[in-house]
Amino acid sequence: MRARLTLIFLSLVLLSAALAVGCAIYSNSTSTEWRALSSEEKAAARRAGDERDLGIAADHGRKYKMALSHFENACRIYEKTFGSEHFYMSRNCYDDLCYAHYRLWDFEGARKYCEKGMALSQITEPQNIGQLARYENHFGVIEAGFHRCDAAFAHYERSEALFAKSVRPTHVARPDQPADPDRTWEIRVNVRACAAANASGRPGDGLPYCEKALALADDSSGNHDYDRALTLVQKGLVLKNLDRIDEAIPVLEAAIVESRRALGHYDMQTRNAQVALAKIYSHNGSLKSGEELFLEVLSTYNLDTIIWSSQLVEIYNELALNYRRQERGADAVEAAENAVHFCVSNPYLADEDWQAVENNLVAAKSMAGWGNETEADLRMRLEKQREEKLKEWRVLFGTKKDGAPKTAGETAATHPVC
Repeated sequence: MRARLTLIFLSLVLLSAALAVGCAIYSNSTSTEWRALSSEEKAAARRAGDERDLGIAADHGRKYKMALSHFENACRIYEKTFGSEHFYMSRNCYDDLCYAHYRLWDFEGARKYCEKGMALSQITEPQNIGQLARYENHFGVIEAGFHRCDAAFAHYERSEALFAKSVRPTHVARPDQPADPDRTWEIRVNVRACAAANASGRPGDGLPYCEKALALADDSSGNHDYDRALTLVQKGLVLKNLDRIDEAIPVLEAAIVESRRALGHYDMQTRNAQVALAKIYSHNGSLKSGEELFLEVLSTYNLDTIIWSSQLVEIYNELALNYRRQERGADAVEAAENAVHFCVSNPYLADEDWQAVENNLVAAKSMAGWGNETEADLRMRLEKQREEKLKEWRVLFGTKKDGAPKTAGETAATHPVC
């Protein structure tokens, strides 16, 4: 589940960043196409471009409904001026609406506009391989939103293959300027493919995509520090899952340095690299190094404001195990109790994951001493506490039969990700 959550978050982060690269434009036109427009059409395209710029600004300000409104305004201008079957509708309108609905966690809405855009692109300009590649990428992000990592990976594979064949990038800085020579979209779809394969339990299939993303970031124009940081994190996680620990350690160490610089100390990807490396240290006997790195990650959280967190549960569980290996029973109990605290209210937690947290606390108590409470008492208390928390959730939000919220949008606070 943690790997799948990480993939959704990574997909969203990369798609958001790519919006600025691929959509901060007026008409997504080549110079020839732009010159062919009448003065009235150019004026309309500029008005639509202004609306899109406002949408991008709203998105960056996390005003997602406002962003959708601006994108819809742009679409109305395009449709009124050029018609519903013009390639501007597929290049700009449906592409933007797909993205905007994803940002609102409306995955079905996002899929609808991506399907419209893909179908129209195949009719109006099938030679524009880059645009088809973008839509395959979007479909992958949507599948990641549904936690269907294998399907996401298949779309990313197709997207990467199309980008590799594309004769030119589909995006331009302004309608009268040449195409941007960097390969940002291609880099990022490779990162996503790497992460999706890893999240679906196939890290070996993902590694070549991480390698290609790094090579593209090094060879193409533009500043790709951001992309290098994300890719190094994913490569380190893949190598760890392949049990290639000697290779994973230097990659994760480099990933942490790059991520802190390009993404910041509080970014989820920085934390992911730190947690992975801390686990390696702890499992390889470098207990103090692992402990210090776990505590460093915890220092980046405002723990008082968090109800539940999959990553905090993972950290505290691993920290409890680390303390048990150091024979520090009391510290192990405290860490294990913190793990309980950050997952007892989580309605998405699988039964086996809850059981693992419970067992971890039992093991810590067995080392530290039970005092007046028996193991049976502890397990009964924890089960009662969890049932009460889940009842509170159902009363507040309403649920489906499986106990999950009614809409995908209600998962946003959990750091969604494949």
